[in-house]
Amino acid sequence: MKKQFLYETHNLQDKAKKPEYKEQLQEEGDNFNRGGTSQKITLRSLFRGSALIIDLRPSLNDDKQSLLQTLDHHLKFIVRGNVGTISQLMQNPKLADHVRECHEMTRRSLLRADTFYIAQHPKKNRLTRVFEFDCFLQPAEPFQNPIPKHHFAFLLNVVTRPS
Repeated sequence: MKKQFLYETHNLQDKAKKPEYKEQLQEEGDNFNRGGTSQKITLRSLFRGSALIIDLRPSLNDDKQSLLQTLDHHLKFIVRGNVGTISQLMQNPKLADHVRECHEMTRRSLLRADTFYIAQHPKKNRLTRVFEFDCFLQPAEPFQNPIPKHHFAFLLNVVTRPS
């Protein structure tokens, strides 16, 4: 532990001795930006008046990406009589353009979903936030709707289009 501390201290001292940093250090003093991002969460950033503010966007984005992976690789869809996952259907040259277009519309619909309602979690005895989005591909078999993820659940509305 002490070796690591000495190593990091030595590196900072070396950087401070370099001419480009030396001038900048003297100008900025204690406000010198060493790079990186601050992950500090302060009470001031969490509270606005008497309300507690919690930013759920990172968790929502993670769950949306997880759902896209599930749609791509685990759920089977029917397209013009062919059954398979999106990845499998895209390998068929006759269906690739149609599947790509429908998948892209579904992906955009999911990424744009920003309104939710509160409902009972399908597997756990608790309430969860449910986001609705449109799916432009016909599922091959019934699946659990809403689809639960780690923090949120997603309700898939099947939209039929002429193929």
